[in-house]
Amino acid sequence: LALALFFAAHQYRPVNRMQERMSVQEPYVRDQCLLKLLGGSWEDPDNIREVCAMSGIVFPYPNFFVVYVSFDDLFSHEAKVRSTLLKKLEGWHLQDAIGFGVELIHDHAIAVLINCLNDKSMENAVRDLEQQKADSGRGATMGVGGIYDDITRVHNSYIEASAATDYKFASGTDTVVYFKPSGAQIGTSGWYQSDIHLKLTQSLKKGNKQAAAETLGMMLHQLKTFRVPIYLLRCYCFDVINIVFRAAASMEYANAALEEKIVNFTSIEDLETLLHQFNEGVCRQAAQNKEMERLLLSEQVMLYIQKHFRESDFSLEGTAAHFKLSESYLSRFIKEKADITFMQYLWELRLNAVKRELEHTVKPIRTIVQEVGYLDTPNFIRKFKKTEGLTPGEYRKRRADML
Repeated sequence: LALALFFAAHQYRPVNRMQERMSVQEPYVRDQCLLKLLGGSWEDPDNIREVCAMSGIVFPYPNFFVVYVSFDDLFSHEAKVRSTLLKKLEGWHLQDAIGFGVELIHDHAIAVLINCLNDKSMENAVRDLEQQKADSGRGATMGVGGIYDDITRVHNSYIEASAATDYKFASGTDTVVYFKPSGAQIGTSGWYQSDIHLKLTQSLKKGNKQAAAETLGMMLHQLKTFRVPIYLLRCYCFDVINIVFRAAASMEYANAALEEKIVNFTSIEDLETLLHQFNEGVCRQAAQNKEMERLLLSEQVMLYIQKHFRESDFSLEGTAAHFKLSESYLSRFIKEKADITFMQYLWELRLNAVKRELEHTVKPIRTIVQEVGYLDTPNFIRKFKKTEGLTPGEYRKRRADML
């Protein structure tokens, strides 16, 4: 019986480790599902629901909308506020509504996808989320996108919510801004509504080809219905061109040959074809920019850890604050890169540093341990022996005997 229990426990270890790994990866998979849904890259509603359900995301209600929480860089505790709010959104359930938050690293923001019953539950969810934000701290603006009864249209609400936060320049921070306020008059900019302008700009900056194509199509369709002189219609067309070109310039995208064709368009149909081609390039550039930022962030984080791990107060929280990331995101990020947790990675760096010092110097063990940021020398020695099978003194002697 004892042998049976021993072998059962031994055989279970790989399964247990696999379960632990899956539990660590689950939040990452969940975030990827939400980001894909917000990006509009899913078209099959049944497939969306099935894949999301596998990562613990279930939508029991018929309507969807997105709230975009944009944080103010002027507040030094912004990363901590974001981390606190994300933790609250891990299991956010209301009457007739459920919400799922995901961190938008490059935008220093949080997107909250809310599944709700109706307009009333939408308003209740926004009020509750505003209170959650207020409890977490100051320095954030909430943009609220439109409500849709089609899960494949979630990306539209996301773009609208993101665009709504641009109004914070008029309203200030710590406000809630609806993309289309109920019963309110939407401002205009010449012949088009300003919210359409913002939606097209945000679609391009987010790299959302589908939303950009839909919004551009709406603007050009509106132009086709106008009964105005040709010279005025041509000016209206250049309004659209300028919106697209400004968005492209902000992402350092250029295509001289296509730009020349666009400014020399011969008809609205011709302009629409050319702008769709140009917008695809802009969206590709936006995706490449995000990937480059992610790679740069990856390199900076790892270098920062390797540079500061010897500090006694070095921590996950401090590193997350330095890079304006939530602690949960940074923890998963380290796990993805090093295949171990932050604390395990920190221990390995300190352990290897101590081993090098033991091999190449005659410094006292206490001094070496403290120099790598470990103040509790006896505890370090116990962990060292558990890892290496030797005490630091025995390790030093064995390495010296081998030379």
